[in-house]
Amino acid sequence: MFVEKNRRGGKNSIDQFQRGAVQTDQDRMDALAITPLCLRVAFSMDNLLGYIPLWHDDPAYVREKERQESEGMCRCLCSNCEPTKSKTLVKNLVFANKDNFDNILQDTYQPTEARDLTHKYPPKRVSLRKRKVPEAERPIMEEFMAQLTTDLHKHYDTTFGAGGPLGSSDIFGAEEADAIATYMHHIRTPGDIRGIIGGECFDG
Repeated sequence: MFVEKNRRGGKNSIDQFQRGAVQTDQDRMDALAITPLCLRVAFSMDNLLGYIPLWHDDPAYVREKERQESEGMCRCLCSNCEPTKSKTLVKNLVFANKDNFDNILQDTYQPTEARDLTHKYPPKRVSLRKRKVPEAERPIMEEFMAQLTTDLHKHYDTTFGAGGPLGSSDIFGAEEADAIATYMHHIRTPGDIRGIIGGECFDG
């Protein structure tokens, strides 16, 4: 299962969860990424009880695990129950086709060649360095950011009208103005601005 190893602002360790507390949708996604328990049981409990188990001694987890075993379900091969086999599975997916897919899933496939897919990986994005603003220039920078925000809000409201479901402040605010001011030395084209502040562009 592919999940974010660490989510900014999320719960990325079990000690951030409280036993017995109701899990929100975000909590459930975070819990699914870090639970050390059987994922097959975890998915079942999520469907039945609305939460992802995190502790081996959770009574509901113990009951569901025993129920699956008593029903004669085969041994689970998830990445928590079989971490070594799951890593092998991921490595062998590059060789997968309709003839060998079952063998790959059953961990009986032996590759006969090595394949290098690094040429297909997207190039790493070069991180931009912030410009350190001297204190003497800070008032000028603040004035520029305020003017930039005011002008854009005026243009947006004139073009699309004020009072809509998406206002000018939703499109551009202090965070975007600060990003432009901070990375101004990297801006050469309109595309550079889009890359720095993100989101879709509109005319003007």
